[in-house]
Amino acid sequence: MSDINENIKSEKQWLRGLFMILFLVVYEIAEMVLVAVTLVQFLFSIITGSNNANLRQFGDSLAQFAQQTIAFLTYNSETKPFPFADWPQASRRIAEDEQDEQQAPPTTGS
Repeated sequence: MSDINENIKSEKQWLRGLFMILFLVVYEIAEMVLVAVTLVQFLFSIITGSNNANLRQFGDSLAQFAQQTIAFLTYNSETKPFPFADWPQASRRIAEDEQDEQQAPPTTGS
């Protein structure tokens, strides 16, 4: 019973709870940004016939941010995500795909 009382009175627990509420709100905003990025990327691909590399990189870093946020919210990480840590960089895979596209010869339409 005394452990429960100590946990209830623990400033560390309540502070983490406040951060969790903050990151729940931030996660909801990130979901709205995801919808916007998805729509803009789709429109870009409809208009130009290819995707936008900058949006792909941002989308990848946004996905990493979401993963970091979920890990914090579910107690799988004690590391607070952005803005308490650096914004995640796009993965190497995205950069390699981008280089491959730049090196590929242009295709001719049929």
